[in-house]
Amino acid sequence: MMTTNKSIALVSVMTLGLLGCGSSSDSESRLSIALTDAPIDNATTVVVEFEGIELKPKQGPSITYLLDAARQINLLDFQGENSTALFDGLTIASGEYNWMRLMVNAEQQTIDSYITFEDGSQHSLYIPSGGESGLKWNQGFIAPANGDVDFTIDFDLRQSVHRPSSQGADYFLRPVIRVLDSLSVGHIQGTVSAGLMTDDSCTEGTAVYLFAEEQTVPDDMGSDAPPQATASVNSQSDSSGTFTLGFVLPGNYQLAFTCQADLDDPELNDTVEFASVLAVTVTANNTTQVAF
Repeated sequence: MMTTNKSIALVSVMTLGLLGCGSSSDSESRLSIALTDAPIDNATTVVVEFEGIELKPKQGPSITYLLDAARQINLLDFQGENSTALFDGLTIASGEYNWMRLMVNAEQQTIDSYITFEDGSQHSLYIPSGGESGLKWNQGFIAPANGDVDFTIDFDLRQSVHRPSSQGADYFLRPVIRVLDSLSVGHIQGTVSAGLMTDDSCTEGTAVYLFAEEQTVPDDMGSDAPPQATASVNSQSDSSGTFTLGFVLPGNYQLAFTCQADLDDPELNDTVEFASVLAVTVTANNTTQVAF
């Protein structure tokens, strides 16, 4: 079962310093950070309020870079291959860095970060230790002199949002994220046949889970081997479905289609049935087409 008492779970992480051209100083680098997400059932907005970032150089104290004003971002607006820039070409000192922290406002009983549902209800989103640690990525990276570092941070909301234990309490956001080199990823677009979508056992909670190739038996989000990413399946007029998994590292994977994603609690080791499984290969800077 996936550990849930940590503020952040990191999966499939890759970081590369990519050489660029055109800078005012060889001692400087340019950092860009974009945000994207995988959706969650029945939610109409998932808003997280960002203040800035904090970087820890290998030598010396950490450095804070604040946005001009706190920015509330509805992550549901940026799904699949879509993303939004948090920083674009921020000038930082070149060199090695030990970690990066996204600074967020997500306090209890405060509508700074929040979630709303199809029934119109709105709930505060609380990130445990968010005020002190925010969303900290404990992975080093290199900012090359006169070069670029370009990250996309992918929030898997299906695995990240947790229901409160009592009515009226805050929803917990324990972010499951992937931090990816934006210039070395691919995308997956796919269809699900009408036969699978209209099966008697398929009522709601249709989703596709992404697993490593060597994981021969797909498992649920609360297992010891959870999916690396998930995508909701959108119903079409002909009863078929479509989905997109954006920002996937190059490699070989398994995709598994389920109609029981709505029953998959990321804090519990549930029994989830998968109606179909197929292999897929992702290459950098390409969109792979698949069909269940």
